Amino acid sequence: MATFKLDSRAMRVIGLVVIVLLIAQIGLGYSARDSDGAAALHLPLGVAAFGAVTYQLLAACPDLMIATAPRTHHQPEPGPAEPRPSHPGTG
Repeated sequence: MATFKLDSRAMRVIGLVVIVLLIAQIGLGYSARDSDGAAALHLPLGVAAFGAVTYQLLAACPDLMIATAPRTHHQPEPGPAEPRPSHPGTG
């Protein structure tokens, strides 16, 4: 994923998309009282809005992705003189 500057055009576009999605979500929420079609679009639009906000957050703060990345620790194999632990995490 590309890293955006906070004042970049891409961040403004993402912000505008989020605003449009949320306004549409509110409108569909009110119109879903009377229409089944609006109710059918309300959930996917909410998922899209959540995805857009998440993308915006991670584009603005790429360090959040690094901080939550899975950690792998390399542990050397025990040599012939060292006993291998019988249960992981002991010894």
